[in-house]
Amino acid sequence: LSSSGAGMPKPEAHRAGKQRGGRGAWRRRHRGMAAKEVGAEGGSVVPNASWWSDEQVMLPGGLMCPKPPPYAAAKPQLPTGLASAETPRLTAELAKKHASKDNLLIATYVNFNRLDFALTLVMHLLAMGNPHYLVGAMDDQVGHALASRGVNTFFMSTGLTTRDTGWGTPAFRQLGLHKANLVLELARTGVDCLTVDADALLLRDPFPYLRALPDADVLTSSDYLVATNGYADEGLEGRSAFGAAFNIGYIFVRATAVEFVKRWSKACHRDPNAWDQNLFKSILHSGGRRGRSSAPTAGNPRLQPMFTTSEGRQLMVGVLPVSLFASGHTHFVSRMAHLMHTTPYMVHTTFQYGGAQSK
Repeated sequence: LSSSGAGMPKPEAHRAGKQRGGRGAWRRRHRGMAAKEVGAEGGSVVPNASWWSDEQVMLPGGLMCPKPPPYAAAKPQLPTGLASAETPRLTAELAKKHASKDNLLIATYVNFNRLDFALTLVMHLLAMGNPHYLVGAMDDQVGHALASRGVNTFFMSTGLTTRDTGWGTPAFRQLGLHKANLVLELARTGVDCLTVDADALLLRDPFPYLRALPDADVLTSSDYLVATNGYADEGLEGRSAFGAAFNIGYIFVRATAVEFVKRWSKACHRDPNAWDQNLFKSILHSGGRRGRSSAPTAGNPRLQPMFTTSEGRQLMVGVLPVSLFASGHTHFVSRMAHLMHTTPYMVHTTFQYGGAQSK
């Protein structure tokens, strides 16, 4: 794979688009195709597809549509009716059992109300050929349901509702405490873990992206609505993104950052009414200029030195690109990945106004 300026893989489809003349040529070709098909007898073009493709396919009845991406294909079905043994607790042994050979793991967590979210996430991962995940069961009911479908799961003792927590409610705030605890427990197991919210869809395997950033201790997504490096760049966001709101719907935390996570978790419990992701950012910023270096590393200039450990080492932190680790706004409204002629790794269904049903 060739690389962009920030050392990240460039998708084949994106390169193909460039070789064919770039976005302008693509738009000219497809405007002509659309006009031709709309005027053809018995045929029309699907408008405003939410994915990009340089090919079109004909559906039954003559309807033309951009060729669906791989993530739209039918998923392998999970088994049903498996014997449901007692859901295990999270241990280092369990985490390492399900981690990849190079110590990478994906984790999420759900209550019974979000069971379908977890099953969707797992089926997408298995369709990508990535079985390296764990799902935290926040209540007994969802634990048994996940185990009966063959999902890699562990029990989280939360005592929270099995119904919708609702954004901004007291239950939602409590959920933030349990998330901070989970990230800490995962870091203590020694695995390097990407923790994702259950309402975040995984459309491409994120491991290749993470492997290309070996110097990163912490990576986070963002609510920023601007791609700081433009649409021709798939690397981490630039320095200005560090001033925007972080979104911990996706956070990659290496085991090297366990001291930071411990302090974040303590801050969440000390001030349970504070927003967990605001505390995440403020703790990361603490000690950003007291360690061995306050300059970015030569390995990746977009990683910034932030939290300082008790040993004087600064953690290297990056902001994931808002186009490829997308919010609801940057994917469905700004359509950044579409303009880049590629598929995002993840889409977090934020910036929407219909609650759980809309997600």
